[in-house]
Amino acid sequence: WRFEPFQAGIEPLRQGFEVGLSSGNKDMGLHCLIHTMKNALFSGASLKSTLKEIDYYLHLLKTYKSEVTNNFMLNFRETVSLLIDNGEATSIPEKAVFGDLNDPG
Repeated sequence: WRFEPFQAGIEPLRQGFEVGLSSGNKDMGLHCLIHTMKNALFSGASLKSTLKEIDYYLHLLKTYKSEVTNNFMLNFRETVSLLIDNGEATSIPEKAVFGDLNDPG
């Protein structure tokens, strides 16, 4: 397993996030954000710095109101929190919200 491809992709994805938002292409920017955090997790980045970054983006997402991206970020955050200390000191009350999985539509 090699981590370099994940590490190499983080900065271009971060730039894609920034360019997407600044150019008005919110959907593409938020898509890049999801993959930025996925790559950070898979690349072996510092969990504590990743947690801080996720918290920053969760705060920013209050402006952009993307439920899908917010749920991804909350899932990433919960994963990192569990890896750091089993959620004992780093957990937050907010959790990802998914509709009723038994609802056919």
